[in-house]
Amino acid sequence: MLLVLLAILLARGLTEPYSLSVDRTVITSPDVPPGFDGARIVFLADVHTGRAAYRSRRSVAKLVARVNAEKPDVVILGGDYVGGQNGGDKLFYPEIAKLVAPSGVVAAMGNHDIREGRDVAVAGFASANIPLVVNGSVTLQRRGGHIRVAVVDDPWAGSDITSAAADGISPSEFAIFVAHTPDTFPTALPATDGVFDLALAGHTHGGQVTLFGLYAPVIPSAYGQRYRGGWRTEQGIPVLVTRGIGTTGLPLRFFAQPQFHVIELRRGPADAQH
Repeated sequence: MLLVLLAILLARGLTEPYSLSVDRTVITSPDVPPGFDGARIVFLADVHTGRAAYRSRRSVAKLVARVNAEKPDVVILGGDYVGGQNGGDKLFYPEIAKLVAPSGVVAAMGNHDIREGRDVAVAGFASANIPLVVNGSVTLQRRGGHIRVAVVDDPWAGSDITSAAADGISPSEFAIFVAHTPDTFPTALPATDGVFDLALAGHTHGGQVTLFGLYAPVIPSAYGQRYRGGWRTEQGIPVLVTRGIGTTGLPLRFFAQPQFHVIELRRGPADAQH
């Protein structure tokens, strides 16, 4: 009986990387301009192309098709697109170029992208016509309104400069802070108090292998379970740490299902995500 149970648990761990869920959230803020009222933002991170479920170009193409089916206005990519020295760039960048988002696609740098070669990521996103933002921000337009997306470099393998990312952003603008690792949040958000309305990160994979979704023995974060995954509020703003798409290390997940996020913006009184 015990062997049967262990076999079932192992089977779950091996098949879970091939599943994908969509987390849907509404963010309400008075800073959302009328032109972005009802806009849909897709956020995804940690595809780790070249490993496990994303070993082929076709698997990336299916992911892109799934995102496009959500008809996003904006897509934000949170880093770790490749596996690190696995040649995942040849599979990832030609397909990610097929994302469709009328207001724009924005990419952040992850630690694995830097390990595989920062120049490879720069060239890959240039070929895909997607801005790869490092310690800076971009302005996205929709129906006569605009929002700002600020992105910092990955501190694990690069150098994050929050002040440069936030430079020129007014507190009256709706602004999103993007970092590959959530370990940036405890210093970056207090240092930019009042500037950002939403913060997004990945990197931790939801723990990837957890004790039935309740606890992760290993989390690549100095803050432990705090940033295992999900929504929380810090500095008065909603903060999201995604479980991500792919895997690293062991080619399995256990009660940490892959996910991407559809975030709908609404103009109105400040409210927690729901």
